[in-house]
Amino acid sequence: MRLDGPGMRWGRHRSELLLHLRCLILGHQWVDFVDHLVHGHRVTLPAQPVPAQPYTAKPQRATA
Repeated sequence: MRLDGPGMRWGRHRSELLLHLRCLILGHQWVDFVDHLVHGHRVTLPAQPVPAQPYTAKPQRATA
């Protein structure tokens, strides 16, 4: 799954969260997951969003 596009920046933590959702869809478990959420198991989010961790690219060595 590609997670790149103009202006997109994905840290490891956030991309892993999306990967979990994708696994639910591909594993045909999405309906069970939604049913789990609807029947009282609510996701509580913090009052303030967690700041995104910037992606730090490894420096490339010059090739000659």
